[in-house]
Amino acid sequence: MRYPPPNSGVYLIRCIANGKEYVGSSQNMRTRKLAHFADLRAGRHANPKIQAAFDKYGEDFFVFSVWKKCYVEDLLEDEQRAIDDLKPAFNIAVHAGAPMRGRKASPETRAKLSARLIGNIYTKGRPLSETHKAALRAAVARGKKTPVRGPLSEAHKAKISAIHKGRQHSPEHRARVSAAKLAWWAAKCAA
Repeated sequence: MRYPPPNSGVYLIRCIANGKEYVGSSQNMRTRKLAHFADLRAGRHANPKIQAAFDKYGEDFFVFSVWKKCYVEDLLEDEQRAIDDLKPAFNIAVHAGAPMRGRKASPETRAKLSARLIGNIYTKGRPLSETHKAALRAAVARGKKTPVRGPLSEAHKAKISAIHKGRQHSPEHRARVSAAKLAWWAAKCAA
């Protein structure tokens, strides 16, 4: 007979002031409990429903309990069973392990997301200016993997030089660099 590991399982967070519950699962329920309550205390919990109740009633009205201990491979299945049976009011997701499955963002939400991404230089697929495209083509033609952002100013060069002046590496570091260079030359000469 197999016994479930003592730490993995499905848990409940219940607000005794309003009777609402949150269902979750974790390979280490103790660590997960600490993370939930740390986020709630800091006001940064990912679930706005439980955060609002925590802010309203306080920590004394929240109880963490184990619903079922289970094997790690059974966590999502047992969590889904708990969600289906208890219909917890604090859970946003109705599917364990797939929070957005079966849900679609409203047109208003999509418009907000789109507006936030406009001008975001870190978004893949952003349109590049013709100058930028030309610089990338020139860099690739020179064999560069990443383009140089342009020549360094004299002040920048002086700053870099000042940082490196008088810098000495430890004897261990110099020995490692020397050994690496000797190995590289030996491999190059053998080829």
